[in-house]
Amino acid sequence: MEVYTQKKIAFFIPIIMLPFFFTLDDVISKGGILSTIIFSFTVGFISYFQTSYSNSNTGETEKLQYRLLLSLPVSRKMLISSKYLMTCIWWLITYIWLIAVLFLLKYVFSIQMNQPILNWEVTFVSFCSAYFMSSLFYPLYYKFGYKIANIIGIMLFVIGSNFAGKIGLLNKDNNFISFIFDYPLVAFSTFTIAFVLITFITSLYIFTKTDY
Repeated sequence: MEVYTQKKIAFFIPIIMLPFFFTLDDVISKGGILSTIIFSFTVGFISYFQTSYSNSNTGETEKLQYRLLLSLPVSRKMLISSKYLMTCIWWLITYIWLIAVLFLLKYVFSIQMNQPILNWEVTFVSFCSAYFMSSLFYPLYYKFGYKIANIIGIMLFVIGSNFAGKIGLLNKDNNFISFIFDYPLVAFSTFTIAFVLITFITSLYIFTKTDY
């Protein structure tokens, strides 16, 4: 349903990747882990934006919407599940845009790339990033509403990004830190799954306790 109610302009937001990647053509042309991170986290953040924007109703409109939905033969758990499943749709739309933008950069604007446009690592990490960031939004949204949830979500994302940039300074002699460096994809996917489950349970609890 959210695909139909989403504001049409939101489907074209991912095009901002084109001018953004233009400013990073030196990094992109070198390929490697840094370009993979840039592509993946860009897709993740835009997917987060799509998720939050699809829930940008006013308080009264939101209550009316849920009142109508709950009058149908659907459970609250099904509604929360559908919200989390929609993240997959927003990720897919944004990822398709990423492929289109990379295609333009490589074959139209002749920017050299040392990694293929269809890269399984970018696909995997961007999917995890999209779910991790979007899952952060829902508990805040059901507890505080759209505006406050969006502000807090962006602030936490900025703080988290700054922390991620300092991971290289951590002590690698620690077993946990060593595991992250040795198996980054396994560590990130495991952390994402755990985080999604925690936020899902939290969102369901808050939504169940809310009277619409």
